[in-house]
Amino acid sequence: MKKKIYSLLALCMLFYFPQRSIAQQKKFSKPYYAQAGIKRQISALRSHANAATLKSKVLDSTSVKPYKSYFKKAQDFGRAPAKIIGRISAPGLSNNRVNLFPATPSSPMNTGSTTQQLWSNFLSIDFYENPIGWPPDPNGAVGESQVIVAANNGLKVYDKPGVTGSPLVTPNGYSGVRADGTLFISLEEFFSPVLPLTSGISDPHIRYDRLSKKWFVVAIEVNPSQENNLIFLAVSDDEKITDASSFTFYSFNSSLFPYDPAAPYGPFLDYPTLGIDNNAVVIGGNQFGYDSLTNVGYVIDKKKLLKGKLVIYPIELGMASFIDGSVSGMYTPQGVYNDDPSARQSFFTGITYYQDGLVLATLRYDKKNQPLLVETTIPVEPFSGPRDNSHPGSLGPLDVNDTRLLEASIHTNKLNGKSSLWTAHAIGVDQSGHYPGGTDSDFVKHARTGARWYEIENIYSQPNLRQAGTVNDYEQPSGRRAIQYFNPTIAQSGQGHAVLSGTLDAYNEYLNVFVAGRYNDDAKGILNSPVKATTTTAMYEPYVDLGGGSHIYVNRWGDFSQTVVDPSDDQTIWTFQEYANVDDSYGVRVVQVKAPPPATPAPLGAISNKADTVIWLKGQSSNNSGFFDPGKDKGGPGYNRLSVKSTGDIVVSNIRFKDPTNISFKLNTKNKPGGNYFLVITNPDGQIAVAEYSINAETPATVAGQQRGLLSETDEANIFAQKYVVSSDVYPNPTNGGVKLMVNAAKDFNGKILLLTASGKTISENTFSFNKGKRELSLSLANLSSGNYIAALFNESNVLIAVHKIVKQ
Repeated sequence: MKKKIYSLLALCMLFYFPQRSIAQQKKFSKPYYAQAGIKRQISALRSHANAATLKSKVLDSTSVKPYKSYFKKAQDFGRAPAKIIGRISAPGLSNNRVNLFPATPSSPMNTGSTTQQLWSNFLSIDFYENPIGWPPDPNGAVGESQVIVAANNGLKVYDKPGVTGSPLVTPNGYSGVRADGTLFISLEEFFSPVLPLTSGISDPHIRYDRLSKKWFVVAIEVNPSQENNLIFLAVSDDEKITDASSFTFYSFNSSLFPYDPAAPYGPFLDYPTLGIDNNAVVIGGNQFGYDSLTNVGYVIDKKKLLKGKLVIYPIELGMASFIDGSVSGMYTPQGVYNDDPSARQSFFTGITYYQDGLVLATLRYDKKNQPLLVETTIPVEPFSGPRDNSHPGSLGPLDVNDTRLLEASIHTNKLNGKSSLWTAHAIGVDQSGHYPGGTDSDFVKHARTGARWYEIENIYSQPNLRQAGTVNDYEQPSGRRAIQYFNPTIAQSGQGHAVLSGTLDAYNEYLNVFVAGRYNDDAKGILNSPVKATTTTAMYEPYVDLGGGSHIYVNRWGDFSQTVVDPSDDQTIWTFQEYANVDDSYGVRVVQVKAPPPATPAPLGAISNKADTVIWLKGQSSNNSGFFDPGKDKGGPGYNRLSVKSTGDIVVSNIRFKDPTNISFKLNTKNKPGGNYFLVITNPDGQIAVAEYSINAETPATVAGQQRGLLSETDEANIFAQKYVVSSDVYPNPTNGGVKLMVNAAKDFNGKILLLTASGKTISENTFSFNKGKRELSLSLANLSSGNYIAALFNESNVLIAVHKIVKQ
């Protein structure tokens, strides 16, 4: 390995050459046909005959992966090339959260809003789950019903907690209490069907693909020679992962690009990134060769992959020559995730080698589904590399990696129909949040690490920077004493809200997780002040025992983090971040960020029963509350939808979402009995708002009807509800104490019943498993005062499927 160091370190010198990347260029690549996949059940992987061998051959618990450290030093061009950046003066941007176009001064704080509510917040994997050394390379993803965390020591599966019940929480301070999952498997066991017995494994990335309802996992081989390594890819059979679930495992050699076979050693692929869209699985990475660094992309035909065939198009996306110092294209390509079912393009993105732009590689497909590449360079404010951080108890600075992008995703704002790309990275800035350029000697004193984020708009036509911002400590003059924000990732929900999260530390701040958000109506470049999701006081200074009483301290931090949007509701945002949970241990924190609730409905008043009634409901927004509906998801599997249900035998149909404070629907009030009723309005994430209304009996009621709580087949949401429940009823009603809720289930499902006040406040929540057929459940109102209450039945995805009014006498 040491023979490679000198050539790799030469990369630091490349950035003095004033060569610019080409604005647009086209490249073709011939397909590579890999071997067929190997299908295995999780239970078979656990019982693999070589499981003990696989675990023992990995770097042990006192090891640091040296290839990571060496490569990182070569890639860490953020420290050296200040002279390159200095040749471009930075535009005058606003403090803390920048606003590039136009550059106008603004307050360093967005004091008009607060960060979205943190809900579930738990420790998943830590060093002691399966000790394998550093770094952990943490990330995670969310499916329809599960959360899966990935790190170098394994995969851990959880049932997904909703946002209307009790959150999943573990102590967020100094603690080793991990949340119990439903399944854990080491990375070596998981990839055992394709992992050579003499090799280790590293750098896992996991994604849940909403369009195919499958999980995808990528990792790389670390072989003894550290050259010509394999890339591993696993694809699940379905969306729920248990011991009985199966994955299909693939592997292919990373060296699909021309290189000199007579060189002292072959290339090595490091830092794989993962994106998935309607067309392809895209994997980016940095391939270190003898005389160059090649930034590569692998485009995998998704349709063929889902049929068991692995067809790969290798594409060169960037290059730095150790021979003549030339550079081109992007550094550390990020495969871009995109869940739009109508997307006809795929993407990679990365920073320019000059740290003054983003390169976007757009892949369009011909009639044979072969990719055609068009590259666009998008100028951004120039930036410097992040500084190595200090924290309490540290004996040396913490290595926080370089300025590479850490994740990239495209999401559609369902309120305006516009798709944009969001990405983030750590950079070096001064107290004002900028890189000053020139030869400003004070920058050395003032430099601190900030979390820079970007939104790229017009992604399918003429991509350009819509907005950007930087989270940094603007109060502390000394860069060494400032809070450092690093390892950031960002995602936008279907409502247009966004969340950025990462790690922070300082000379007097321990290694904790921060979360900062912005709302869809915030000014460009504005991000609300970050809050801590953890409050640990753990000291982080792990060391490698070299024997004989000597040791070296580890200054590595994780290479990844990930922030994703919930694929069921398009509202909830999840982030997976590293922090020091106890002394000399890393922990992967899972934080669920709850969207604002629905708007508060205006009173409906009295409604005639002479005819059915179309209601235009106005809501009052408070703290960004609002109604939301993600739409029909044409061509896709669909999200949870906005629902409106009424107590009594009142059918609600033709539900229309206009904007966050205006919806309309039709009530079948014709000939219905007079009296008071409730409407329950449910956002896709399960949060509700309640409106009371009355019916004036101007004509005799023809049929009083049973209070089934279900709806007719005239509405999409009603049809969905009837897939779960044939009928339901409550009795006795009115009641002096308790009631029985009778549910006639159309199929087996897991659900929950909420007992609500007339204003929509939750009194109690109970989860149940329903088998097909009838079941009676007891609800107690004995300790409640007289009045009207609501019983609401939800399925496991927080979709309201039945609702009843209960009168307590």
